[in-house]
Amino acid sequence: MIELLLQDPKSGVTFDLQDNATNIKWDTQRKGRPGKLTFTLPKYIRPPMGSIVRFKLDGQKVFYGYVFKYETDRTGSERITAYDQLRYLKNKDTFVFSSKTATEVISKIASTFGLKTASLIDTSYVIPTLLEDNKMGLDVILKALDKTLIATGEMFYLYDNFGELTLGDVKASGLLLQLGDKANVTGYKYSESIDSDTYNTFKLVRDNPDTKKRDVYVAQDSTNQTLWGILQYYEKVNDNETPEQITDKMNALSALKNRVTKDFSLDGAIGDTRVRGGSTLFVQLDALNLNLRLLVESAKHTLDTTGHTMDLTLAVI
Repeated sequence: MIELLLQDPKSGVTFDLQDNATNIKWDTQRKGRPGKLTFTLPKYIRPPMGSIVRFKLDGQKVFYGYVFKYETDRTGSERITAYDQLRYLKNKDTFVFSSKTATEVISKIASTFGLKTASLIDTSYVIPTLLEDNKMGLDVILKALDKTLIATGEMFYLYDNFGELTLGDVKASGLLLQLGDKANVTGYKYSESIDSDTYNTFKLVRDNPDTKKRDVYVAQDSTNQTLWGILQYYEKVNDNETPEQITDKMNALSALKNRVTKDFSLDGAIGDTRVRGGSTLFVQLDALNLNLRLLVESAKHTLDTTGHTMDLTLAVI
């Protein structure tokens, strides 16, 4: 059963759209974009910008957000787009952090923009410095989470849990849900690539404040260089990082990125609102002799007259 409520931001009056809304779509990604809910309304129903939208399915809380866009055409139907709180993290500012964890970075940025947070997981790793000018808050948070991943191997993801910013732990996000080519999906695609995020040579440089020269640190995999050619990752690290810290970072980068990336997409899977960007689930593809727990990079849920389906983009963890 669908529950879709809309609250006028001026009057506070709440409208029940359950019998009016059609073609409901809910999209989430693991990183980089806010959660989005779109739906179609009949003629002449035009909610004000900023209206609060609450969406539940079979009693489960799915989406809490705000109307950001209204569209219509000559048929007169109204197309509404609402985003969750992560949309406000697209605000730009100058951010300066010293000796803070990613959790503390998220808390501070959320407070700056007046956003509600749940009790956030402690990511533990202390980031020495993080200085970003004219950057979106969301990009700064993602950078903090990437630094944590590189330093610790622990992967976290930020999402809005029905009106509260929440930090999820990928390792703890496994769902007891299995999808595959024998049941529950209508199609799939599989790809292997060394084109987008694969490296076999790592060069980190540091401006040495004592010698006034540039220190260069290099790690390389000659076997994969022979197979793929030289694919180089380059980064200028902070001047205050020690040689030991730089070496550890280089080793962590090598473990994360010196590999073939494997990506999957599943189309027309039976919908489950627990599945969102950042969660993990089991996928069995007999045609590829595959039975793995995979990370959901993006999830697109569609609710219409045919029922509830979802299209997923997945990756090997």
